[in-house]
Amino acid sequence: MVAQSPERNLLIFLAITFFLTLTFSSLAGAESRPWGLSLTVGVPHPVNLAYEKVYDPDWTAAAGLGSLKLTFQNKYTIGISNIDARVRWHPFQGAFFLGGILGFQTLSGAASEGIVVGPTTVPTTLSLNITSIFLTPHLGWVWGIRNPGFFFGLELGEQLPFGASSKLNVAIDDPSLASQLSAVQATLAYQSLLDKLQTYSNQIGLIKFPYAAIKLGWIF
Repeated sequence: MVAQSPERNLLIFLAITFFLTLTFSSLAGAESRPWGLSLTVGVPHPVNLAYEKVYDPDWTAAAGLGSLKLTFQNKYTIGISNIDARVRWHPFQGAFFLGGILGFQTLSGAASEGIVVGPTTVPTTLSLNITSIFLTPHLGWVWGIRNPGFFFGLELGEQLPFGASSKLNVAIDDPSLASQLSAVQATLAYQSLLDKLQTYSNQIGLIKFPYAAIKLGWIF
């Protein structure tokens, strides 16, 4: 199966998000309902900031984004970023809800490697981005979101990614060897690494992750 491009994944996500925004914006009296800001900490996305909106006793929604990048030994870097839209149905018009999250995420990693080209070992940095769209059915509780002031919540579910794709970039760390880039990309070592990374990264991009988060926020 040929993976979709990251650009196509992002366009699909934005189109669906735009449709959901229009749907909820059309609800009667939506403009007069409370709104707020929240911070969500959890897995698989460590930190998210979101705009929260209360539409009526049965429905609340949010749109958020998050990003985190870590560097180890000044040589290895890993990161994750996402944007998403969230809808929550409160069947008993209370704190408990059933929800869904539609989002677009990027997993990234980079490492410095030496690739042998003839008699020379060329220091290079390999960077890999894995993108996918994800859907996260979940349930939870959010207390205080309908009234001005502080609110908090707990969410549990599972993240289901689809449409994973990957992109590998190589850069020469030593400017004096920049002319070796084409030679590096032509080596069997680079081609083998490229094939393996693309195969494994697409598989990683389709792994189902448990979803758990704590939300803190303020309604204005």
